Amino acid sequence: MAGRSDSKTVREILCDALAGASAGKSSLRFLDSFRGAIAATFVCPLDVIKTRLQVHGLPEMPPSS
Repeated sequence: MAGRSDSKTVREILCDALAGASAGKSSLRFLDSFRGAIAATFVCPLDVIKTRLQVHGLPEMPPSS
């Protein structure tokens, strides 16, 4: 392509990264850290609940009348 430089726009970099193509390392690092923060937000509280259930077990419920 004549007249086009090798630099990509932000949109092209994000599309390539989301598609699994190789993009610049700095953009992938940013996306990886963003995905890690999102995952930790949901996984960490669930992991705490799981650990407490493993240590203490389920609470005993009084018999229903």
